[in-house]
Amino acid sequence: MSLFRRRSTGPHNQAGGVDTHVVRELEQLQEASFTGCLEVVDRSTGGCARVFTFRGAPYAVALDGYVPDIAARLVTFGRVDADAAAGLPPGPDAGREAVRQGWIDAEELGDLHREIVIASIGAIARCAHPRVSRVADAVTDSYCTLPLPVGALVDSLPARFERLHRTWSGIAGSGQPSATCLVATGAPLPDVLESPEVRGLLGALAPGITADAAARRVGFTRAEAVHVLGLLAAAGAARVAGPSGQSAPADRLEVPEQFGERAIVSAAGAAR
Repeated sequence: MSLFRRRSTGPHNQAGGVDTHVVRELEQLQEASFTGCLEVVDRSTGGCARVFTFRGAPYAVALDGYVPDIAARLVTFGRVDADAAAGLPPGPDAGREAVRQGWIDAEELGDLHREIVIASIGAIARCAHPRVSRVADAVTDSYCTLPLPVGALVDSLPARFERLHRTWSGIAGSGQPSATCLVATGAPLPDVLESPEVRGLLGALAPGITADAAARRVGFTRAEAVHVLGLLAAAGAARVAGPSGQSAPADRLEVPEQFGERAIVSAAGAAR
């Protein structure tokens, strides 16, 4: 029996359905040892994703409306301090400058990018019946990781989706990370949870700040944030404060998992 099942409840089944069309395309790229870009357009939002592959293995993804905050990610994972991060340029140049300064090496930077690439491909794989096309020999040097074997990558997606859904259900019961706020309770943090990542996300929680917005503040993907929030909730250090009552930013995605969930509106006012 296939690990992948088609959804019957809309473009983004919360239990984590994977559309087999994107999976087949990735598998065919690997079989063809394709170097270039797979463009995937989500029919429901109009958003475009670009998966860059080297000899069929994905190594970077660009999503309309999503720009990873690498400076925040470097701080959260303890690679640089906040003062150093404040001097980094925006976008992918943040990581490049950190490497040039000798604060991290290229392999560590690739490790930080890997989760972003996986989360982005996971979001793309949930888009029902997207339009796809190939651009041969297209390359990028932004947010790259070591090429990922397609088989292991796609095999991991259903379990990844189910884990995120199960953890979030245990935290909030209902609602979505894009619309639900959590706050710190002030309870002591157990020693086992002491780490820059946990402290960083805990400090990002506040009334009116959704789980996705808190993830954005520390450079996390939704999957990373929900995992840590589950630990914090179980330890009594964080709790749900209710819906945000505010709309998500119209011109950007806060986490890669929001791709395909909502349209992005450009500065000119047009959805894209």
